[in-house]
This record gives sequence, C-alpha cells and structure tokens, in this order.
Amino acid sequence: MLELPSSTALTPYSLSVGYNKTTVLIFPAPIKDADRGRQDIIVSRQAGVGNVLKVKAARKDFEPSSLHVFTADGKVYSFEITFGAGSGGTFDLSRLAASTGRAAQHMPLIFPEMEDGMPDTQLRLCKVEAGQPFFRKTARNHQLRLRLLSIHFDQDRLYFRYRIWNKSSLPYFIDFTRMYISDGRQVKRATAQQQELVPDITAGSKMVPGHSSAELVFVVKRFTIPKGKKFQLEIYEKDGGRNIQMEVRNRHLYKARPLF
Repeated sequence: MLELPSSTALTPYSLSVGYNKTTVLIFPAPIKDADRGRQDIIVSRQAGVGNVLKVKAARKDFEPSSLHVFTADGKVYSFEITFGAGSGGTFDLSRLAASTGRAAQHMPLIFPEMEDGMPDTQLRLCKVEAGQPFFRKTARNHQLRLRLLSIHFDQDRLYFRYRIWNKSSLPYFIDFTRMYISDGRQVKRATAQQQELVPDITAGSKMVPGHSSAELVFVVKRFTIPKGKKFQLEIYEKDGGRNIQMEVRNRHLYKARPLF
C-alpha cells in the first residue's frame, strides 16, 4: 500500500475557541462548505453574509479537533481547533499572506455549479490554476526562481501561468511586471525594438514570503511571435533590485493547450 507523500499534506492553522465568546472568521471568498471533526465545536454561517463563519465551543475542555472550510474560489482552509477559556475574536483571512508570511493553502477546486453561476473570467482562471503544469522552463536570479508552468488559450486570449520561488529569508514584494515582444538578438537601443503587451488580467500574490513561493497568472490577447522575435516577462521588486525575467518563443506558444 502506497502512502501519500508528506509534500501533499496541508499544514493546518491553529485556532483556539472559547465557550462564552464567539470566534468569527472572515474569508476572502464565499463559503461553499465547512466540515468539523467533532460535535464539540459549533460552526455556523452568518445569515445573509456568504463569507463569514462563526465558531464556538459546545462544551468546555474538549479534545483538539479539526475544521476544514471550502470556499468558492477553490481554496481549502485547514484548522486545528483547541479550547481556550477566554478565546474569541474576529479574524480576516484575506490578510493571511501578509501577516503570517505564508499564503493561504489551496489546491483549486471547481464545483459543479461553478460553470453556470460563476463569472466567466473567474471560472477560466480557476481552470488554469487547477490544471497540471506541463512546462519546466526556468529562470534564476538573486535567489529567485521563476518557472513557466503552463500556457492555455481560449478563443480570444492566452493564459500564462508562472510560479516564483523566493530562496532567501527576505520577503519579496512585486512592484510591477512588464510583458513585451522584442528582437531576438542583442541590439543597441533595445527599447526601440520592444512592443509592449498589457495584460487584460493579472492574478496572484504581490508578496512572496521568504523560503516560499507564489503563483502568477497573466491573461493577454492571443498572439504569436514574429520570426526573429521573443516574448519577454520581467518582474521588478518594490524598493529593491531583485528583478527577474524569462523569455518565451513560438515553440512554447505552439504547445499551449485549450481551456475547454
């Protein structure tokens, strides 16, 4: 019998709840479902609000238990619940990455009703993020590693999915990105040879904690690259010089896969 690798396990967040006080969790997306490990925990949604969950102890001094919350943006939040006599409070989980140094753990879920009820763009982004990577093209600089994971397309647009690793202890804050087509050769006055591409959508975290990673998705109008040219992505650090870039050629675009 094969055991699941430890790398597939989600590390839960520790949450202490009380008997006389309610703990309120505010999620960045509507809650689809919540599963508690024991009946010693009372879990309820706030009436009329789709992204607020209330948690409370049903009895004092219960054994530690689990709580899993599934949200409409495809994320899974895992908690280890313990009893705390005076515990309670309100927590905004949209601040997880900035406050704890690690992003909300997730493996994008696509619920059956999403295709009918979700905004079309959000559905397409979820499909891109849920897809298996099929590229391994990598660039390295300043203890950063940037990898092209996939390129998808629909009738009008291309979806570039990247992952950036921060190998240093210092958090990496993204200031801005550039995408352009340029001459494939090294030439003087290169700016005169560049055709800027402005993404219709940019999705992903603007901060990569130390010794961690984050994904970025760029959605641009469909294009191919003229002969002798290359497509370039550049990522610039805010108030710093740790910049990184990666080029993509037509041979990569030709391997793009349809979203549907």
